[in-house]
Amino acid sequence: MAEDFPKHRVINRGFGGSQIIDSVGYADRIVLPYKPRLVVLYSGGNDINAKKSPEQVFSDFKSFVTKVRTALPKTRVAYISIAPNPARWDQVEKVRRPMRSLPDTSGMIRA
Repeated sequence: MAEDFPKHRVINRGFGGSQIIDSVGYADRIVLPYKPRLVVLYSGGNDINAKKSPEQVFSDFKSFVTKVRTALPKTRVAYISIAPNPARWDQVEKVRRPMRSLPDTSGMIRA
């Protein structure tokens, strides 16, 4: 990710195989101590593969945002959902649908 954003200080705190709820549980260790201005969350595919409903994935995402914004109210959250690759193409719309319901005033960035 640092190569993608060379003008920015990037700290990769991701861990493979995780679901969004894992990021909620570990936010105190993987996000909050760093006091970032922006958090980029790339997640959702493992959740859908685990047969969570899109509504549950969205609820977990909102829990993550709430946890971050409660501790760091000025921090913005960008969400990158499932990559549109052939192996998961049938899941893309399942994740995008709930995300489209976010109000534009949410302080989040849609990716």
